[in-house]
Amino acid sequence: EESGDRELNLVDKNGEGLTRLTFAKGDDTSHLWSPDGQRIAFMSSRDGRPEIYLMNYDRSDLSRITFNPSQPRLTSWSHDGQWIAFIVDGDEEVDGGEEEPGILLRNPDGVNLIRLTRSNDHEAVWSPNEQKIAFTSDQDGNLDIFVMNADGSDQDRLTDNDSKDHQLSWSPDGKMLVYISERDGNSEVYVMKADGSGQVRLTYNDAKDEHPVWSRNGNKIAFVSYMYGTGEIIVMDADGGNQARLTNNSANDTQPSW
Repeated sequence: EESGDRELNLVDKNGEGLTRLTFAKGDDTSHLWSPDGQRIAFMSSRDGRPEIYLMNYDRSDLSRITFNPSQPRLTSWSHDGQWIAFIVDGDEEVDGGEEEPGILLRNPDGVNLIRLTRSNDHEAVWSPNEQKIAFTSDQDGNLDIFVMNADGSDQDRLTDNDSKDHQLSWSPDGKMLVYISERDGNSEVYVMKADGSGQVRLTYNDAKDEHPVWSRNGNKIAFVSYMYGTGEIIVMDADGGNQARLTNNSANDTQPSW
């Protein structure tokens, strides 16, 4: 925030060689690397309202790819890099009526806008084979997990209870989902099969757990736990066994990624 606005910066893998990537007025946030590591999608309010922008990692070919009346929220890239998924809340007036909420897709070149859902949705994550998209929706008053074909067809509800089920991640083989559920009065890590069956609780902590992610080989799950007061990164076997604390400090450690 050297300029008073939030900007994107790039560092090498050792945390050195800081390079500032954005210089425009307005906040630049919520960046997502493309699967090939060549491009960065991010949110920017440089034109007066938050929209999704795209640029190469060397700052070249900057382009705006959304022109939405309702503020979009960037959520994910498809694994082949051909689509960017984003969410709109649909809470602003458009031509005398409200825009519909839902999940939309846009090509990185800014064309071929496709709407997948028309409900209050909050996450959208492609399966490893890109045939399915899992997402969370509060269309029934609380967050539950759904899955659909990548074209938006055959939407199936996977969880159904009176508390939140969210923060999902696919296993590398696409057969399982790990997620956070508050069904037991506290945020805990659960897993289930991709069809919603076999829902199993993996953590039993008095404090909340959040943001679980599978390791690339599918053998481990990392997550954030507040059992020690501040957020710490924990890793465990995919069945919940052998939980080990990876971080230990007085600050919050969050958003693990393999």
